[in-house]
Parts: sequence; C-alpha cells; structure tokens
Amino acid sequence: ALHGNRPVLAMGLAGMCLGLAVGSRPTCLLGAAMFLPPLWQLRRSLADRARWWRCAIAAAAGLGLCLLAIGAHNFARFGNPFELGQNYQLSGVYESQMRHFRFAYLPHNLYIYYLHLPDWTHGFPFVSATAVRGGPAGYLGGWNEPICGLAVTFPFLWLALALPLAWRLPASSGGANLRAMVMAAALFYVALTAAIMGYFVATPRYLADFTPALGLLAALGLLLLEQWARRGGGRKVAMPLAAAACLVTAVAGALVSFDYNSRMTRPRWANVENFFDSLLYRPSSR
Repeated sequence: ALHGNRPVLAMGLAGMCLGLAVGSRPTCLLGAAMFLPPLWQLRRSLADRARWWRCAIAAAAGLGLCLLAIGAHNFARFGNPFELGQNYQLSGVYESQMRHFRFAYLPHNLYIYYLHLPDWTHGFPFVSATAVRGGPAGYLGGWNEPICGLAVTFPFLWLALALPLAWRLPASSGGANLRAMVMAAALFYVALTAAIMGYFVATPRYLADFTPALGLLAALGLLLLEQWARRGGGRKVAMPLAAAACLVTAVAGALVSFDYNSRMTRPRWANVENFFDSLLYRPSSR
C-alpha cells in the first residue's frame, strides 16, 4: 500500500490476511493496530482524499468479513459469536473457571520468554531448554514447557534496537514510508507480545505468535545499522558485531531446533546424535 500503485487493493488484502490470522489465533485481532501508521502515512501522501477513504474501508472490510465468518462459526458451535472455544477445551484443568489473562502474569512470562537461560550439555545438541515452574496465583506453572529466552539465546534480535535510525532518514529518500512500516510492525509485535505475556501458561509454540514480527524488526534494524555505518564510518565496529550476532543466532537456532524436535521425534535425530557422541566420546583402547 505504501510503495505500490494499488494501495486500495493492498490494504484490502492486508485486512483479509489479518482476519485469517485471527481465525487461527484470536489474539491476532489486537494486531489490527498495525494499520494505523500506514493509513496515517497514506493520508499525508495521497492527494486524493477519496482514495484514502477507500484504503481505510478496504482494510476494515477485509478484516470485517473474516470476523463475521468467525462469529457465525462460533455461534453455530456454541450459540455465542464471541465464544472461541477456550472454555470448552479439554486440557486437564477446568478451563471455564481459570483466569486465562491477568496483568500479574506479565513479569513472570517476560522473564521466561526473554531472559530464561538454556542449559548447556555435553552431548548433542549441546543446549537444552528447561521449564520454569511456579508463578503468581492462578498461573499454571506446573504446565510450563521448556523455553529458551529469546534475548539471551538469539542476539540477532537485539538489532531491533537500531530502529530509531529510521527517523534520521529524510522523507524524500523513502524515510517516511519506512518509518510507517517500522511502526506498523512494532505495534503488531507489542500487541501480540502483551497478549501472550498475560496468559496463564508458557509454551514454546506461542513464540510463533510474536517472534516473527520481532525478527522482522531486527532485520530492518540490521539494514538501518548497515546504512548508518556506511555513512558514518562505524562500519569496522558495527558490522562485525552484527555479523557475529547473526552467526551466533543461526547456530543457536539450529541447536535449539534439534533440542525441541528431539523431545517429540527422538528417533529422527538418533543418527546425528550418535555421530557427535562418537566424536566426543571415543572408547579408550586397551
């Protein structure tokens, strides 16, 4: 919508994509805030006000059609368009009596998802995610699954801190559109993160809700850092550090993936595990 020639169509498709995401994970509806920065930028850049209104209506219509379909589906299932099925879930606890979302869960989940260190092991894959038990009242700490904190395991994500460099770019060189994109992705990330951090249990599959947006922000930060280093002379320091962060993240990501997957399908990785064990633990000859 910001860079192409058919912004109305782009905003309509974006609204529909978000609506489909809500059908998969209802908390994605909070991410609708991401439409505000692009619409604000389009209002400034489009000379035709009627075209801007069509962009806004297209985004709302794409999202609204999906929400109507989801509501009709929920009404057919439960007699309530706003009942998403959480209270009927068979999970080992009485779901309808649980406090699923509370502000009191935020600090505990922030620590788990961002700062909880993985354990290092002598055998492949050399890193092991662990679960954090306990938590505030109402929190299902005994049901937590093993998680490696994002901030202490994947340093590439720290490159998102370079995003303020986007505000140093002039509007004439695309800086305004880039800033709108950054703010849109940031709003989506913050909204989804707040929802997951307020939930009553921690599990690695919930990382898929907000980590892609954080990864996109980090990638934009890397590009901005590279541009700043090239212009400001800090390339000899900034870019080697960024490259090291990328390398460590790639290695850590691969090892954590082996760790997560081996918990479910251990025979699949048995040959790889045996290979590394044979290198590290050679039998002594007598």
